[in-house]
Amino acid sequence: MEERTFYPLTPSQLSIFLSRKYSMHKSIINIPTSLIVKEALDLDVLEEAVRKGVQRWDSFAIRLVKDKEPKQYFGKREAECIERLDFTGKSREIMEKTFLKLGAKKLEIFEAPMARFFIVKTPEGYGGIFSVINHLIMDSWAISMFYKDCMEIYSAMKNGSPMPKEVKPYEKVLKKEVMYRQTEQYQKSLEYWRNEFSRGEPIFTHINGSEVLEKFRKKKGYENARFAGAFYLRSTSGHDLHWVHRDDIEKMTGFLEENKFPSLQVMFQMGLRTYLSKVNSQVEDVSTYNIVARRGTLEEKMTGGTRVHFVHFRTIMPKDTTFLDGCRMLYDKQNELYRHADFSPMEMFEVEKELLPCKA
Repeated sequence: MEERTFYPLTPSQLSIFLSRKYSMHKSIINIPTSLIVKEALDLDVLEEAVRKGVQRWDSFAIRLVKDKEPKQYFGKREAECIERLDFTGKSREIMEKTFLKLGAKKLEIFEAPMARFFIVKTPEGYGGIFSVINHLIMDSWAISMFYKDCMEIYSAMKNGSPMPKEVKPYEKVLKKEVMYRQTEQYQKSLEYWRNEFSRGEPIFTHINGSEVLEKFRKKKGYENARFAGAFYLRSTSGHDLHWVHRDDIEKMTGFLEENKFPSLQVMFQMGLRTYLSKVNSQVEDVSTYNIVARRGTLEEKMTGGTRVHFVHFRTIMPKDTTFLDGCRMLYDKQNELYRHADFSPMEMFEVEKELLPCKA
């Protein structure tokens, strides 16, 4: 009988697992992605490259087991399917609708492969890959690295060049994550988050403005409430695309270079924070959740799995804070948080609940 090593779900996986469990749409944890190369590709070779890629990445071996507490093991590396999609003579709109429909179809998560692949020929005659991968086995970073690996395999097969370097095994990274709570860093991060939530209760700020909190206060009869419930299981979202022009990107990039900020993220945070403050009665205390990829080491960068954590990101800015000083404050706070981003988001909520219990 095959011997298996079982692992608990990581905090990243558990938050995703619970999202699926309590959502009416089980496809909520699908990540549909496409890669189209603007040239005619040899689709037979591309399909073989994808098959080889699946065998190189042990994320495709992850199998979940239904138990009192969900657990996982590494089995056979495979996808649910690798099929062809030919849109020759069809419109791009039909192709996009097909992708949307396939992306909305749920993937089984227990004792089953959690990925589907489609080798694509576009209406223009270009070649590419469309995939639907479960967030439980890969995040967007891992998927992009997998696509890169597939295209390097394709190039090697077509040109007779050496194959790309072997991928780092995710199981090795997973073992370290499972042991995290027994490390000194865990204790330091626990102390950090206890201190962070001991600063007093943050205040709820909604994207639709302060009236959301005011309505909640009236409904609950608690005029000093600093929290509110505003999300429901039947909440829906739109799909809007907002284009940023090249001139604006160049201006922002110039600002970052001049002031030695490493990425656009700090400007996005500043913009979001400024907006939330403005529509919530110019409040100085604003909290958001910051998404952290947790891909700092070479081993973490070159492996699969899902490693994304979210962290509580709270800043208090006086009204006379300049834009530049605000960006610096956010950048410093962001770096501070990143040192403690391996701490479980679920446990972070428990610490917050313990130190900041809701009184209503």
